[in-house]
Amino acid sequence: MWTAARAIPYMTPPGLFVTRVLPWRSRRTAARRRAAAFAPLPHAAIAADLLPLLIFRH
Repeated sequence: MWTAARAIPYMTPPGLFVTRVLPWRSRRTAARRRAAAFAPLPHAAIAADLLPLLIFRH
């Protein structure tokens, strides 16, 4: 989880920036979709790590 938290500033803003900067042409659609899909991955990893702690806490 620590690695995912440290990756947030290096993955999320650049990924979202790429989705906005790439030209809106059909040949760049796949690259924009990939960048948009990978941008929230650190957040998803942190949520996946915290979910069992929230569910199975005593």
